[in-house]
Amino acid sequence: MAKHFPEVFPGLNLKEEYRALFDKVDVERVTATRQKDFVRIYISCDRLIEKRIVFEVEEQIKNQLFPGCNIAIKIQEKFHLSAQYDPPKLLEAYYDSILLELKECSPVEYSIFKNAQLSFLEGGRIRLEVPDTVIVHERCPELIRILEKICCERCGIPVEVFAEYTRTEKSRSREENERTIARRVAEISGEIPGGQQERRAPDGAGRRPPPREAQRRAPQRSAQPGAHARRGPGRARKVSTAVILAVLAAAV
Repeated sequence: MAKHFPEVFPGLNLKEEYRALFDKVDVERVTATRQKDFVRIYISCDRLIEKRIVFEVEEQIKNQLFPGCNIAIKIQEKFHLSAQYDPPKLLEAYYDSILLELKECSPVEYSIFKNAQLSFLEGGRIRLEVPDTVIVHERCPELIRILEKICCERCGIPVEVFAEYTRTEKSRSREENERTIARRVAEISGEIPGGQQERRAPDGAGRRPPPREAQRRAPQRSAQPGAHARRGPGRARKVSTAVILAVLAAAV
């Protein structure tokens, strides 16, 4: 059975703005790994919460409830939005949050999405106009998967995202440069006609004297084990089992 967020985290101090939002949030469940180094908190609410706020609350839970511990906190949102939201309105309201989330976890997909042109078609279809490059072809399917997961599973708005690859003047110029470089490399290596053949000097003419014997390299000193060893950072405090159990119990 779900509980209100303040019931599960009664001792958590948040900004007034954040407290007002999370007072209306329900905690569906809380899970932790066996090693107690990762806690996932499943929440649900009737309005969108910006991703920057979610990230800040995650940080506050870690710092206040698990100070100095080697642990990661992840809040998994589920929004029950009103019928006024459709794909265009959702993307307009949640665009910055999607960008921030992509920037944190997938920098390449972040760049693709930031520079893409969005078009909303009938039937909940969203068209991404992206450059026709190798890297975009490789990473765009993952970007589409993330966008559909955010819209469909997190926000409850069914969408179908697809990419339309457009050839720009910059991509055409890049392709031409790549062809020129490839042809030049092939000519140098003699793979196609036109490559310069190595000229042989007549016997006894133009020969260079044999190179002198290379000087012997000075033996390198092997580092002694433990010599000049730097001390690593201090060990993080072990996560308190009692704190984990208290959070899990409060969410039940």
